[in-house]
Amino acid sequence: MTSRHIYADLLWLIADGNAQLQWLDDSTNTWYDQANTTTLREIASELYPLTRYRVKPVTIRIGEFDVPEPLRTTPNDRTPVFMPWAPAAEKKTYNFAFNIGSEAHAMWLKRGLIHTDKAAAELHYDALVSFTSTEKA
Repeated sequence: MTSRHIYADLLWLIADGNAQLQWLDDSTNTWYDQANTTTLREIASELYPLTRYRVKPVTIRIGEFDVPEPLRTTPNDRTPVFMPWAPAAEKKTYNFAFNIGSEAHAMWLKRGLIHTDKAAAELHYDALVSFTSTEKA
């Protein structure tokens, strides 16, 4: 049995034509958009590891913030998740293991508050709080 090529999933995304790809600049830890043709040339040359590439995350606009899209479908039971959390001033997020049987978890999911990434939930928090900020830029 032959193993899958390390770039197989990435190549399928490019062939599908529906994915915007990004590459990671390790020196600044910043993701940049990249044309699929450039990605194909780089894959062919095998210059960079697979971790250099990702599909550009889908975002939603909240005020002046582009926030990674929250989960829209129910995650697997006990999946670690994060959500914006306002009651405690010292932290921006609440993390927990998603419980499929929990009515509260289902409500938060339906309201678009659950993320699988802490940084996304923190940005979501900042976006929501910006509506109540009294400071003007």
